[in-house]
Amino acid sequence: MKTLEQFLNARGINKPREIDEQFLMEFEYWLDEYKKETKEYIEFLDYMGFDYKDSNCVEVGMGNSSSIVLPYKTKIITDSKQIKVDDESRIINGTMKVYNSKPLLVKKDSKGTKTVELSKILPNIDTYMTQNPVSLSEIKNWEDLHNYLNSIVILGVYGSKKDKDMENKLHILKIFKAYLKGDYKEEYASWNGNYFYIVGSSNKVKIKDRKKI
Repeated sequence: MKTLEQFLNARGINKPREIDEQFLMEFEYWLDEYKKETKEYIEFLDYMGFDYKDSNCVEVGMGNSSSIVLPYKTKIITDSKQIKVDDESRIINGTMKVYNSKPLLVKKDSKGTKTVELSKILPNIDTYMTQNPVSLSEIKNWEDLHNYLNSIVILGVYGSKKDKDMENKLHILKIFKAYLKGDYKEEYASWNGNYFYIVGSSNKVKIKDRKKI
């Protein structure tokens, strides 16, 4: 459960202690705060002009509590069984990896693991997004989508400035940024005790005047 892993990282807990009532109370409090931070992160995405609400975009690797696109038309690649949307065709069960500059869908079932080119399932996708990766392995080779496929990549991290994993999350995005070629856009902001940092392909940014946050 990625959300639980994010909680443990934010609190600096290496191994889950006994899941007692106190643990659950702390987790529920953190989750409520995380949802508030997520709303502010969405505002930051919109402020930066990124287009992520249509069916040509796919959100990768999020769960029910961490997805930001549930109300929109965005496709969703997830191994979570809890995500529910009105149009179930938006949900593609599995995980995504990038190999030889191609996005691949990896599906596991009782018969084993099956890997297919994502374009065969989602032929019209030109934008890939995720947020708060817990490790570099989650976004391994994602720069190839920007560098060689001319696809749009939108990656972001956010949370409380008190979180123990803040520096690590910022570091992950900075490493990713170092591999990008051509035009990209990045911006960092902090307010209300929270931080937000986004790196994305700039050719998908709407050209318009942006209001000051």
